[in-house]
Amino acid sequence: MTQTNEPARCATLLPVFEQIQSDSGKPLALIELGPSAGLCLLPDRFAYRYDGGDVLGAENLAAGAPLLECATTGNPPLPTRLPEIASRTGVDLNPLDGADPETARWLKCLVWPGQTERLDRLSAGLDVLTSLPRDDPGGPVTLVRGDLLAHVETLVNAVPAEHTAVVYHSAVTSYLPPGLRHAFLELVATLDCRWIANEGFFMSDATDGEIAVPRERSGMFVMTLDGVPQAYTHQHGVQLHWEADGAWPEDGQSI
Repeated sequence: MTQTNEPARCATLLPVFEQIQSDSGKPLALIELGPSAGLCLLPDRFAYRYDGGDVLGAENLAAGAPLLECATTGNPPLPTRLPEIASRTGVDLNPLDGADPETARWLKCLVWPGQTERLDRLSAGLDVLTSLPRDDPGGPVTLVRGDLLAHVETLVNAVPAEHTAVVYHSAVTSYLPPGLRHAFLELVATLDCRWIANEGFFMSDATDGEIAVPRERSGMFVMTLDGVPQAYTHQHGVQLHWEADGAWPEDGQSI
């Protein structure tokens, strides 16, 4: 099945990770839903450059990590540091082993023809994943096979009090039937975690359904933090349009 794993999405997630860490002052226990091979569980192991500025994480770049370039609008709170990660866990119906050559080849086949930069990022990200030492401060990538609704509560409850649980997902809940999307919204609201949704519609328990993005942002994701919209993001992480203080649609076409 198609399970694109785009590491560049970390560039749009990073500002929100920094907000969460600044709020709590604790290392982050990452819990990604639908992680594929888990490349977006490595935000502290990549290098970033926003709007052609200075490189954040240059030490990772020197070690062979991909450089994730991202253009921004709307004055986003750009990160000044890499996040401190306590653990990296994902839950997927079909978790992928990025160290397996055939699996890595399949992931590369999912990159659209002609998108050589994406292919290079993916290859470098897989190298980072497979070379991550087991004694890394953030720990190894741990992927759990199963349904997100069946596992997310257990994973959040297992996070120690000295860490901040962060549940996040990109282009995942669109694959859930509407009833299960609402069940997930109800469940995540009860959990002791921060919640980042990066989806093709505005996910919020304040709406009767998921509100589609405006026409002028067609093809973009909506990124929310704890149900509050923050930005529109490019599906492959190369653009971040920050609008946390802007006007968001209150109604529209529900999905």
